[in-house]
Amino acid sequence: MEKTILKKGERISKNASIACAVLSGVKAVTGWYTGSVALLADAVNSFSDIFASLAVFFGLKFSQKEATKQFPYGYYKAETLASFIVSVVIVLAGIEILSESVHAFFNPALIVMAPYALVVVLVSALVYSFLAQYKVKIGKEIGSSALVSDGKHSLVDTASSGLVFFGILLSHIGYPNLEPIAGVVISLLVVKMGLELGRYAILVLLDACVKPELVEKVKKIAEAVPGVEGVHSVKLRRSGPYAFGEMHLETKDMLTVAEEHEISERTEQAIKGEIFEIDSLSVHIEPKKGPLKVCKVAVPLENCRGLNSDVSSHVGKAPYFLMGTVRENKVVYWEIVENAAASLEKKKGVKAAEFLAENKVDVLVTGEVGEGSHYALAAEHIKVNPPEGETLEEIVLHAAREY
Repeated sequence: MEKTILKKGERISKNASIACAVLSGVKAVTGWYTGSVALLADAVNSFSDIFASLAVFFGLKFSQKEATKQFPYGYYKAETLASFIVSVVIVLAGIEILSESVHAFFNPALIVMAPYALVVVLVSALVYSFLAQYKVKIGKEIGSSALVSDGKHSLVDTASSGLVFFGILLSHIGYPNLEPIAGVVISLLVVKMGLELGRYAILVLLDACVKPELVEKVKKIAEAVPGVEGVHSVKLRRSGPYAFGEMHLETKDMLTVAEEHEISERTEQAIKGEIFEIDSLSVHIEPKKGPLKVCKVAVPLENCRGLNSDVSSHVGKAPYFLMGTVRENKVVYWEIVENAAASLEKKKGVKAAEFLAENKVDVLVTGEVGEGSHYALAAEHIKVNPPEGETLEEIVLHAAREY
């Protein structure tokens, strides 16, 4: 994900700060003139939004700075720190609203110019509803937890404005004690939201794994990469809108450094290609421990007659492949599959090699192969053995023993 994408979130936070400042001022003045404690409490809540949006704005701005010697991993966590500041501001605002509302409940006052106050609150609810949906949408799009947090806070503001609306309405028709109750409910919602957002920000700052499902996704992608025999010790940590990680891959023994590096690069590219929020991934290669107990052997076939099928001397042109799995010198499973590359006009051998790699084949039993097929098979780390044996089962077992 390009850092320039964060500028979109930065712009939204800046505009939201301006909108919150205007709304806060209008509601404060209206609450003071009308005597509505709920509206004044909502104004305090809106005023906190100014700091929240500004915190997100500066957090996203810092996240775009290039890495330095002092900060080799960049300034991404500035965005998470901003998210924590947002949560603290939210909790403090909630406590202030609760205090004012409790006081107003025991000291109810008449609301003057109620229709004017109702219009202000209704406009406020509509504006916050729009800001909430837009900030959450863009926050998810750019992977900014702070912007998503700020958007959820705006959703609470929408609900609180609705409560204020009904509180003022009920007070206007003769139930003055109900308006402070609306303020109490608002304060509890605000405090709850602030605590939830603060918990997430603290976990990220402590490098906790906040998305276990993302670890599983990374593991599954890596396991599907040709040449990877096993995956373990997958660790991910968030840093603002990005994630950093490390993992250990098991590969076949006796690979060259260049081959190991190629598998590492292929794995990293596959993961980053599907998970945009991965910024950096350290891949450690190690040979698979212990003797190889399972080996998958492929034999090109001229026809499909089970274990009585005829062996083909061609790889790309063979209409079928027998896939045999050998464990402890026994064929424990076999199947015959169609060779999709046989119907192609060009690069049949290369495509057949890619097909075998996708099926995790270790050994291909065949005679001579063309130059293109040879390089393709070598690139996929598939060993080539000549056929030895009277029956297909003997051929498969011999190839597995030679592997």
